[in-house]
Amino acid sequence: MALLSGGIWAEDYPPETTFVSVEAAPFERPQYLEASLDPVFGNPVTRITDAKVFGYENPRHGYSKNQPWNMDQSYLRIRDRLLDGKTYQLLRKFPYLDEAKWSHTHPQHMFGFQGKGRFVRLSLPQDEIEVLRVFEGYDEVRMGPWEGNLSYDDAWVVFAARKGQDLTVIVYNIPDDKIESQKIFPQGWKRLDWVSISPSGTYVVFNWHPDAEIKGKVIDCYDLKLSFLRRLADQSGHGDMGYAEDGTELYAQFEFADQRGIWAYELHSGKRIRLLPDKYNGGHLSFQNTRRPGWCYLSCNKKGYSQVFALKTDGSGIVNRFAHHYSVPGAYGSEVQAVPNQEGTKVVFASNWNGEADVNSFVVEVKHEKD
Repeated sequence: MALLSGGIWAEDYPPETTFVSVEAAPFERPQYLEASLDPVFGNPVTRITDAKVFGYENPRHGYSKNQPWNMDQSYLRIRDRLLDGKTYQLLRKFPYLDEAKWSHTHPQHMFGFQGKGRFVRLSLPQDEIEVLRVFEGYDEVRMGPWEGNLSYDDAWVVFAARKGQDLTVIVYNIPDDKIESQKIFPQGWKRLDWVSISPSGTYVVFNWHPDAEIKGKVIDCYDLKLSFLRRLADQSGHGDMGYAEDGTELYAQFEFADQRGIWAYELHSGKRIRLLPDKYNGGHLSFQNTRRPGWCYLSCNKKGYSQVFALKTDGSGIVNRFAHHYSVPGAYGSEVQAVPNQEGTKVVFASNWNGEADVNSFVVEVKHEKD
């Protein structure tokens, strides 16, 4: 058994294998806060939400690009509910923030918006709100919108601001309270899917429709001064940014055109790497395993491939398969949108359990001999 970085053991991950079709076996939905073993992969799956306990229908975690655990995993966030990060017991509500993101550097800090254009930092457990910047003169200001993230040192963030239908992209340095650059894209708001800073704070990546000459959305890479560097992809899909094992920054996504599959792109060069040869009926991709470079995490929907798994970013096709997710297509809220913890040893996913139950969030991790 090998000791990996950060005190993580190789046995904390499922075996390395290939991504092949495996039919799901009958599996009764786990009871709230109880773990049941996935009948195919043998890993414990715990249901961590319940409508009666949470007080609203279909309680589930957020998007695949939004980390639910805080940096030391003492807490897990479900909307404006705070859970114990290890037992998943519901602790309490906290002040709601639009586009809330946990700090990468402080376990009790969270960033987000409170009110129109007020970028704030929330400090637990006192729930103190510190206004970091007020952006005036815009109809709305977003972090993405919705799909943006902070750099891993909490220093950089990119905002998308709307005035009418004009888009202003703002590169902001949080500790210095400084606007590094900003650029107006006339009539650009409806053409933007999202814009975000890269994990290192070096690049700004757009998922957008840049002009009338481009038929669909593309992925473009800019520098911090908002000067265009390169086009990464001629189409856009569900994707996220993270690191290769050697420290190269990557963007990876599902692609649906002729060269379908899961593809990764090096931000500094644009080099394209095919990670898997199919899109497996779509799904979502996450790089929120910030302390496990060289892997991304996915959930797919194709029959036989409806799994939650980790995928190496080197093009080898090697995966760690955690569980079947048992969610069937329906309303947007039933999408699986799997998200790993920072080490990638646990994964949160949503499921409507074969369409037979309300939507809840579940956590899957590796079964150890002591379990």
